[in-house]
Amino acid sequence: MRPTVKSIKSAKQITFFYFSIVAVMIIAIHLSVFVSTVTHLEKFNARNRLAASFEQVIPMIHQGNITKISIPPYDTFYVGDDSLPSSIQLPDDLELGRATEVYKQGEVSTDFYIVKYQLDIGGRLQNVYGVNIDPVYERSETEMFEAHIQSILISSLLILICLYVVLRISERLTSPLSGLARQLEQRSADDLSPLLLPKVGATKELKVLVDSFNSHQAQVRTILERERAFNRFASHELRTPLMVIKGGLSLLGQSTEPNFVEKQRQRMLTAANDMNDFVATLLTLTRDENQDQAISRPLLPVEIERVIASHKELLANKPVTYQFIVQKQPDIKAPEAAIKILVGNIIKNAFTYTDAGNIRIVLTEKSLTVTDTGIGLGLNQATNERQNTAQGYGLGLLIANDICRKYSWQLTMQDRQQAGDAQHGCNATIRFSNSAIQV
Repeated sequence: MRPTVKSIKSAKQITFFYFSIVAVMIIAIHLSVFVSTVTHLEKFNARNRLAASFEQVIPMIHQGNITKISIPPYDTFYVGDDSLPSSIQLPDDLELGRATEVYKQGEVSTDFYIVKYQLDIGGRLQNVYGVNIDPVYERSETEMFEAHIQSILISSLLILICLYVVLRISERLTSPLSGLARQLEQRSADDLSPLLLPKVGATKELKVLVDSFNSHQAQVRTILERERAFNRFASHELRTPLMVIKGGLSLLGQSTEPNFVEKQRQRMLTAANDMNDFVATLLTLTRDENQDQAISRPLLPVEIERVIASHKELLANKPVTYQFIVQKQPDIKAPEAAIKILVGNIIKNAFTYTDAGNIRIVLTEKSLTVTDTGIGLGLNQATNERQNTAQGYGLGLLIANDICRKYSWQLTMQDRQQAGDAQHGCNATIRFSNSAIQV
């Protein structure tokens, strides 16, 4: 189950949560270290005091039958277990020479330290208990705890100030991301316009993120535009042969004269072949094929001649001549159907947009160039952008570019006047190489 937006915490909430945990841990560790230090300090103080006092009472114990000796101001020693007052309850785990904190029976608030010693008295080993009661140290310990509570309060105040600063820094760092999130929330599903980089708080990482997102959006937008154009142009290319076939079938019903029937049959056969080539080329473009394993073949001049012949009617009633010059046959890995559509679109453009003059088609070992004296690319002089009149006929440059990308060829379209030529027209060149595509 995917988490909802409400169940996901904001960056500020996450920062506050983890900072609070760290702050509580710091205070807890600080307090526990202080308590442990004070406790051990008191224990070490009592043990060392009793050790020093025990050295003083040893001669006194050996001098006579003494069961209780006081060493002012805080130490008292008891010789033998029977000499201990009834108010002192010995712990079960009392060890030799170790200071242990105990309480007087019935007086929880009165604590003291006791250390157990053993001494040879009159040839018999007896227990000697040293008791240290230091009320001054107890009062000092209380004052130390009170002072430490004040330091904890000051530390807590400083932590709150740090928390405020960290939240402000977190807000400053996350505000650009929040701005991007608001942009995405406010735009519609079909809005593929670029995201704007926030002017305040932008970082290198954020710029990389925005640039990557905008690049992806541009790719999606380009794909959608190509798909729309592709569908529009494809419908036209398929509609034309279908109309020819439909018209031929209709005419066949009007006459049975053999020559007439054969003429219509040839028309429908040509239209069907065109549709087959068109669909085969589209399927080839959609397949992921390894071109390195494809077999090279020579591009035969007759293939170009057939393409020229199929579009010659576009020159009817025009004062236009054309030349087809073969210098050398290139080796290619594309099928004839792809060449027919690719070259056909370029030649169709030249024949369509040339009203007078000549068209020159040159085939070399590495390229095919079509030069015409038509209207050119129709570049707008103000914006230097290509106008719609030269965007291509039928599938036009869209399918031509796709075919070139498929076989790693290069297609260039150059306006002759923009290139410095005095003559109107266009130079269209297909380079059969692995160069980048430039249109």
